[in-house]
Amino acid sequence: MRFYSSCLLGGVMLGVMFAVTAVEPVPLRARGDDFVDPAGKTVKLWGVNLVAFYPDRQTAAATAKNLASLGVNCVRPHHMLRPSGDWNPGMVSGALMDYRRDSMTPDPAAWDRFFFLTNELRRNGIYLLLSIGDTRHYRPDDVSVLDGGEADNLAWRKSVEEMNRRHWKAAIDARKMMPLFDERAARVVERYARRLLTTVNPYSGRRFADDPQLLTVELLNEFALDYVVICNNRLPEYQHRELSARWEACLKKHGVPPCDFYTVKSPELVKLRADFMREAQIRYFRRLEKVIRDCGYRGSILFSNLWEGEPAARLNAELNGSIEDHGYVDPRVYREPKDFVYQKTFTKVAGKPYLIGEFNHSEGGRDLDDQKRKRAMLPLAVAANAAFQGWPGIVWFAWCHGGGAVASDGWGVREGRVSSLGNLVGDGMTLDHLRTAGLLFKNGMVRPSSAPVFWYLEEIPAVRDYHGLMRGRTGYKPGWQSVHAIRKVFGRTAPAADAAAMKRISTENPPEPLVSDTGEIIRDLKRNQLLVKTPFANGFGGECGQSGSVTLPVLEYRGQPGFATFLLVSADGRRLTQSRALLLSRTTFDVEGREVDDGMFVLTGLAGSPWTGRITRPREAAGKTVTLRCDNGNWLLPAAGWHEIELEAEKRPRKSRRGKHDVPRLLRRLRVVDDAKVPNPEGLLIYQRIQADPDHFRLFRLRQYLVERHPACLPLRPRIVIPDVGRFAMLTGPVIDRHEDGFPGGGRCGLDLEDNGCGIAERFAAAEDVFRIDPAVAAIAVHGELPVEPDCLLRRIEPDLHRSGTVGTPAFRLQDTGELPAREAGELSLIPVDRDDQRRNLLPAETAFEMKFPVDSRRIELRCDGQRNFQAGHRRNGDGRGRQPGTACAAKRHHAGFGLVGEIPDLQRDPSGILFHIDRIARIGNGEF
Repeated sequence: MRFYSSCLLGGVMLGVMFAVTAVEPVPLRARGDDFVDPAGKTVKLWGVNLVAFYPDRQTAAATAKNLASLGVNCVRPHHMLRPSGDWNPGMVSGALMDYRRDSMTPDPAAWDRFFFLTNELRRNGIYLLLSIGDTRHYRPDDVSVLDGGEADNLAWRKSVEEMNRRHWKAAIDARKMMPLFDERAARVVERYARRLLTTVNPYSGRRFADDPQLLTVELLNEFALDYVVICNNRLPEYQHRELSARWEACLKKHGVPPCDFYTVKSPELVKLRADFMREAQIRYFRRLEKVIRDCGYRGSILFSNLWEGEPAARLNAELNGSIEDHGYVDPRVYREPKDFVYQKTFTKVAGKPYLIGEFNHSEGGRDLDDQKRKRAMLPLAVAANAAFQGWPGIVWFAWCHGGGAVASDGWGVREGRVSSLGNLVGDGMTLDHLRTAGLLFKNGMVRPSSAPVFWYLEEIPAVRDYHGLMRGRTGYKPGWQSVHAIRKVFGRTAPAADAAAMKRISTENPPEPLVSDTGEIIRDLKRNQLLVKTPFANGFGGECGQSGSVTLPVLEYRGQPGFATFLLVSADGRRLTQSRALLLSRTTFDVEGREVDDGMFVLTGLAGSPWTGRITRPREAAGKTVTLRCDNGNWLLPAAGWHEIELEAEKRPRKSRRGKHDVPRLLRRLRVVDDAKVPNPEGLLIYQRIQADPDHFRLFRLRQYLVERHPACLPLRPRIVIPDVGRFAMLTGPVIDRHEDGFPGGGRCGLDLEDNGCGIAERFAAAEDVFRIDPAVAAIAVHGELPVEPDCLLRRIEPDLHRSGTVGTPAFRLQDTGELPAREAGELSLIPVDRDDQRRNLLPAETAFEMKFPVDSRRIELRCDGQRNFQAGHRRNGDGRGRQPGTACAAKRHHAGFGLVGEIPDLQRDPSGILFHIDRIARIGNGEF
């Protein structure tokens, strides 16, 4: 059983009955490219923008509940400071601020609605991304924030009046620029930041500054000073004088004659101006950062977002706690190598979480109508690619603009099949796929790239023109972003391996069709198709071809030529072929571009019988049930009458297999399948495997029985015998780990290398390949194709053991057994290190397990061998459970960190031992299997 992400089965899980459980947000923090919860589990964000949305209480509660039902766990309130009487005609200003006199006086009714809405979102497990700038306007009476004297005050008031007379397109970037060069504007922003973060929400009793619901704080939306200046956005005269004064001081400091800030031409002046703008932005960020931290907020702060050139990308990489970009893209990702993912890799920085804070189809273009018609494939395309690229968040734009499109039940006043970029609540076609795509993304059903490419930029040259700014320097051949994840690194020299990868993707075209390095995503530019094939999901978007049929491993569509998008996901965490609860969404068009409900969906290889379906979309058909027809083991579902449907296999009672006499039978049925590997460096908890695979459920039942009745079986000393190998390393270390729930889990143990004079430790430390021990399967000591040539070594061992509650400090000792004759057995032994008396007492001295590698076969046999007296050194207490001498913990808390992890019967009753079959031992290189 292979799990693709530690977030699988995490967060909001549908379960067999498709019920959504609301859990209030827990604190998240940035760790590398991800957001993680207090337990270290990755959390993916699937969200929407709420634009100037101040609903009444009934609508707010319904909206929050509806969003959660669609899998949304993140909301970005947007334009909260924009005077929005056009979107909210019944309010004073349609914003959080009154705006009738100044921009600092709050509108109490708007704040009350905002607080109620955010608390309802919290109750449904939804995080917030807030902004300090947020399309702020200024009013002349804001002059009161700083008295500069009568003349200065009058000049400032006139500058604001002049700004407010401009067309919004001419004013929007200049307003964002103002607080960088205007003390009054900066103070107005500071006041709002303190109000937003420190006012207690009367419905939650918390300040946003202390609330784990608040995930990020953004200073300026879609702003980069380089971009604003190069596009010739100018401040009013009052603020322009301050900008010019600072620029002249900079020129004087560097011994350069005065010149106009906007018309520099020489390379030296262009660079000097770029440095000046960079310093101005950093200065503003540090100022606001101090205000926000003084309020008590400790989460991620963003200076700004959006791709507006390499200088802005580098600045955000240096300042931001996480990276955000926006995208309005062509959903037809099958048309050409350069899709929306290509552009987003310009802003993806290695080592920081990456969000697309606004996402939807394009706003313009010559063939916009066709883009709108085929927008249904966009949820599939972004969910699959974001998971593959390792992006932790997608936030759709926008659920609504104001409250006019939202009914009191939280759904759209009118829901149709026409694109509604600003009001997704009324876009039925996109909503059809929002839940299935969200499950695909959040639950790790697509593996992240196994071989990401890092693009290094040591220096960023200054530019003076728009095209030079926007072109960027991430110059690889389009299409490679579909093969590998691409991540940018600033200010460092590329290591040799990364330099070679950069050269390859910048000089060679990728092979077609474009297949991800995990093999799960296929972008076929000749057939105009996007296919997603994983054990947990089957998805398709594109042209159906002349036959009108599309075949995936589990799902087949038999229709007519035209365009189709459909996505089948597991709703209970099991593989599709083992799941008893599935979710399927679909949209189909004929060759004339008309949406049609014809054809047949065929599901093959499913477990359980019979299968029934409950229609969930369209809303007018929700609740209707259908029974799938069985045809030679295939389940047939007509396409007519539904856009999203929940599929469930009938539950049938199972006979209990509990009891000691079931142990040998369960052991004989235990089988590790070919791809039973875990590409997660942190390891996974065994309960995740249990929920996702019936075999592991039986394994869990067996483990429960053993830890309760036969705790002496758990400590083991395995011995591995390997023929036909030249040089070997011996790994020794503790094999006992403890966890309060009795489940093995994640974490890393360090290496304590001793080379005994043979130099092996040095070679282990310098090697690049990583081999891991899988603590959940634990039937073999080391995953990896063992070397078959002299002088080859296991490069490095990093067992995944759960550190919590471990007795003693895990460590390993490596020894070199030297050269071995060909085709003769050598030993790679796992022997306990006597770190302390407690560990020594836990390890019986007469138990061994032998693993044989036949020369002429890939089959591996693991047999229980040796003496089987487990009673020595143990005693029985009154309840029949064994207690280990010298330990304070109950026996049920122990398991072997590797070896057999207790999957053995009562050996005194079954002296013959049990045979385990392992289909494959795979090598892990660079973190992949």
